Amino acid sequence: MEQKRTPIIAFDGPDNVGKGTQIALLRKWLSHIPFVLTNLDRPHGGNHDEKLNYGYRASKNHLKAKELLWREGIPHLVDRMHYTEYAYSILRGGHQLKDILTLEQEFLTIRDDFLTIIFVDETKNILRRDDGLSVYKRDDYEAVENIIERFREIADASHFHNRIISITGKSISQVHEEVKKTVREFFPSIEEQKVDKFK
Repeated sequence: MEQKRTPIIAFDGPDNVGKGTQIALLRKWLSHIPFVLTNLDRPHGGNHDEKLNYGYRASKNHLKAKELLWREGIPHLVDRMHYTEYAYSILRGGHQLKDILTLEQEFLTIRDDFLTIIFVDETKNILRRDDGLSVYKRDDYEAVENIIERFREIADASHFHNRIISITGKSISQVHEEVKKTVREFFPSIEEQKVDKFK
């Protein structure tokens, strides 16, 4: 019998890869679970150093909040994690990989209930879907490619469980099926979980 678990499921990846859509579909699929939904704020500050420091502190506080909910047995859906801070920080100076891995080590107690799904796509597709709200310029192929590469790099090195899903050439429903398969593999009995199991 599977041990009681408090799922934390995060969605991450570059802008314009469908994270919001997939979060909505996952909430519909797992509507019997009372997930709390949060997102990681964009860094604030007047210069690169301020944004870099704010982003790191925000990522740490974000993980602390996940840990508190986890200790209370409250399941959590997350829009962006510290993977984003590593990937996007390259636009404002860049954290070293070791900085993010050191941050993770403070929160290893939650790692076995924590799954991050990272969506990636071809750079041209990401730029084509750009809504003008991204932190990179619409035609900046190099920036987007660097961001994607950094997502792959942190995914490979992370102490946390994650899975990269490429959305290239796939419909929304095909990606959703991959998400469900990934979640089932990590949380085998999630569809049978009862609400009171998380109280």
